[in-house]
Amino acid sequence: MRKYGIWYVLLLKAHSKRRLYWIQTICVVFFLLLIATISLPAKSNFRVGVCNAKAEASSQLAKYLKEQDSIFEFISYEEEALMQKEILSGAIECGILFSEDFEERLQRRELRNSITYIATPFSTKGSVVRETVYAALFRLYSSEVLLESVDEIFRQPTEALKQELEKRNNGYIGSDEVFQIEIQTVDSKLEGKAKETQELYLLQGLFGLTIFLIMWLAYGKRFEGTEYNVGGALVKKERLWFEYLNLLAAATLPMLVGVLFISGLPESRGSIKELALGVFFVLLSGIWILLVGRMVRSSTGFLSWSIIFILVNVIVCPVCLDISPYVPIVNYIRYAMPLGWYLGL
Repeated sequence: MRKYGIWYVLLLKAHSKRRLYWIQTICVVFFLLLIATISLPAKSNFRVGVCNAKAEASSQLAKYLKEQDSIFEFISYEEEALMQKEILSGAIECGILFSEDFEERLQRRELRNSITYIATPFSTKGSVVRETVYAALFRLYSSEVLLESVDEIFRQPTEALKQELEKRNNGYIGSDEVFQIEIQTVDSKLEGKAKETQELYLLQGLFGLTIFLIMWLAYGKRFEGTEYNVGGALVKKERLWFEYLNLLAAATLPMLVGVLFISGLPESRGSIKELALGVFFVLLSGIWILLVGRMVRSSTGFLSWSIIFILVNVIVCPVCLDISPYVPIVNYIRYAMPLGWYLGL
């Protein structure tokens, strides 16, 4: 074992003398930093921004939105830039922006492009928010249409008549005589399955995928004919150890730096656990690559399998999405790959 330890140290020194090795390590840190700064809207986030609600009509509509019975919390913003920043940071789910001439458009009944809906591609409640805004707009718009039609319907409309019509209109809109909603709670098997999903580890999952890719590319150097000249002169057992230790050396520094970085983030599972799982993942990945890599016979096949492995890991392992409740066999398939063990333990 002492001999293998010396090999590992020499291989680690050989990798550390390469510029690409340090570039890979820096890229791992940069990649993790980029992922850590991404803020996705939480499922429990029902906050919606409202901007440009200074005019009388838009102010009234914003008031309707805040007063109506809804799961959403509408928050007023003075500046569009601030609201967009809050949307991008995930502080609010989405935003509603009124045009500067919203009141004039409402009076002319030209509402096209008068309200802008702003959201990120990750927003999941946009359709419901838009319907909520449409309902409030209908309440405001119906009042405008009613008051404009008074002169056409009545010969001598009085102020008292207009107030009565406005009162009746608000009464209809606020009651269930026009829209009747009956809410029933039913058991959903799909909802039950959704609760069984494994916790997602986006940061650790993409980090593990990056380390695996570094080791896989290190294994691919065998097709260049230069990396394994020493290993080719060894007997079969020692050649396997040489290849295995070379994969470990290729991932050592990026893995340690990545684990150190993750340990300081809120998404960390604990410094000791992150380090233990990181070491276990590298050891397991090395064995897996040596076994599966034997099926690859050419550099073209190596590149093809690289793409397949990345796609399979992202889909099967709980990195961005856990599909196991809907495809139960995935629970078993994911443990055929090192990343599945790394995220599942």
